[in-house]
Amino acid sequence: MKRIPVCLIAFIFIFPVCVVMAEGYKDSRENAPEGMKKIRQGNVTVLVPEGQKITKSGSVTTMESFRQYTVKRFLAAEARAAKLEEAQKKSAEEIKQLKQLVVDLRKAVTELKQKLSAGQEGSPERTGGRK
Repeated sequence: MKRIPVCLIAFIFIFPVCVVMAEGYKDSRENAPEGMKKIRQGNVTVLVPEGQKITKSGSVTTMESFRQYTVKRFLAAEARAAKLEEAQKKSAEEIKQLKQLVVDLRKAVTELKQKLSAGQEGSPERTGGRK
């Protein structure tokens, strides 16, 4: 009879620890870090960067070398940077044209204000009475 409380106490303390450890193990297997992906080949799971070229022929899985992968990523980054620089130059040119347009519009508004004020000064004033 003394074994039952001892087994019960051991079960109460050991079982939750096993459950928590199993959950942690499951999490570490399923979640891949950002920018990485897991590839499962049979019983083996491999963590590889996203975008790395992988070829499977039969039961053999080969991946491109780290050097090839980094060169490919670097060239892609350079291409994106070149596109961004081109877009920036285009935007700068458009901003320059818009600034010139604003200057021209300000000149036109100033001229119109001057003509309007000159027209009001030269016109005869109305009298309040009717005929």
